[in-house]
Amino acid sequence: MSTLIHGYIQTLIFSAVFCFLTLALTPDGNGKKAVGIACAAVMMIATISPLKSIDLSDYSKTVFEYKKMAQEYANSGKANSENLNRLYIQEQCQAYILDKAENLGAEVQEAKVTAEWSNDGFWYPVSCEVRHSCSYNQQKELEAYIEAELGISNENQEWYKTNE
Repeated sequence: MSTLIHGYIQTLIFSAVFCFLTLALTPDGNGKKAVGIACAAVMMIATISPLKSIDLSDYSKTVFEYKKMAQEYANSGKANSENLNRLYIQEQCQAYILDKAENLGAEVQEAKVTAEWSNDGFWYPVSCEVRHSCSYNQQKELEAYIEAELGISNENQEWYKTNE
């Protein structure tokens, strides 16, 4: 591609220099007008000459490849965006559990939330794992908060007691 552009620029420069020298050496009068018209024609031919070397089948193939690459990039971006949205939802739910535990005075070391894609087109929390060292009553109260506020049923909540 760069050789094509390089050759095109060289052709334009050589044509311009040739026309300049020819016009400079031609005496004034009718001959100079005719040489001017001829130089204009030479410059037009030099300007549009690369068009004859364009292979349209190659052009359509290249356009198709670029469209395909653009679609792949768009799909990649969409997948990355959806993944980031899922991670954001999970982190927000985890932070919510930890904040509720702190408000209750419950010792929760870690909360992990798993989100899934809904048929309605959004991520929602479906399960959680909580590592804690809180009392039975605090655990039950936190379970109720998680079910009521995040919509994660008791069956989808896993509680692991730690010794801290």
